[in-house]
Amino acid sequence: MTEQDIYPVKYIKSLRGAIAHVIQFSDGFNYVVKFDTKKEKREKELVNEYVVGQLATHLSLPTIPSRLVFIPEDFIKEVSSRKKLQPGYHYAILFIEESVTFPNKGDESSIGTVDNSEEELAGIVVFDQWVNNTDRGRNNILFKKLENSYYVYMIDHGRCFPGGYCWNSETLKEEPQYRIKMPVYKWILSFVESQDQLYAFAEKIKEFSNESIANIVQSIPEEWNATTSDKESLINYLINEKENLSKVVDLIVEKYGKKIGAKR
Repeated sequence: MTEQDIYPVKYIKSLRGAIAHVIQFSDGFNYVVKFDTKKEKREKELVNEYVVGQLATHLSLPTIPSRLVFIPEDFIKEVSSRKKLQPGYHYAILFIEESVTFPNKGDESSIGTVDNSEEELAGIVVFDQWVNNTDRGRNNILFKKLENSYYVYMIDHGRCFPGGYCWNSETLKEEPQYRIKMPVYKWILSFVESQDQLYAFAEKIKEFSNESIANIVQSIPEEWNATTSDKESLINYLINEKENLSKVVDLIVEKYGKKIGAKR
């Protein structure tokens, strides 16, 4: 684990039923910190957040800057009303001010234009299938308001891989259930010029080195819920699934057809 370069200085507030917490750190920025709670039904949530976030960052997808942070015991004790929080390494995402989530059904036109590149937008849809994200709902995409447009961020990667929050070596052997019929994908693809960009991003993922995948998975903190067997199985899953991406893009194109590029 790398040497700690920032440390928590002030607790700000909790989010989403105290699952995540906004904390100010010594670099002057606020971060949304997701703690390793070791909940029985969500035991791999933090692992998924970290691994998927790292993969997306390395592929230049629109993820919010994130990092591992160490929360010391003395800071937890100072926040007396948050005694259930545990010290140790946790996952922190930069807190984006003045942001909104995806509009309710029928209000999508309120997001007029987006500032993301078409590669980024196509990449979101293809990447989600690679990591078997089954939870790209309206609350799991974030918009930062710019002067005359919005910038789209992917957020919340906790329910990925066969088995979701509780995957293991056995569930990773199961056939992935690709969830491509999502309103968010339909909207995103309307900004993508052609299906060629989807196939191009699939090739970009295929070219992502197996060594880089292994390094990311092996860097999961030891105290999190991932055994050596888990890590090896996840590495193999990600490497094997790269080869299925062209077929998955075929399914996406078959589903959305002429809707691709509808807003261009």
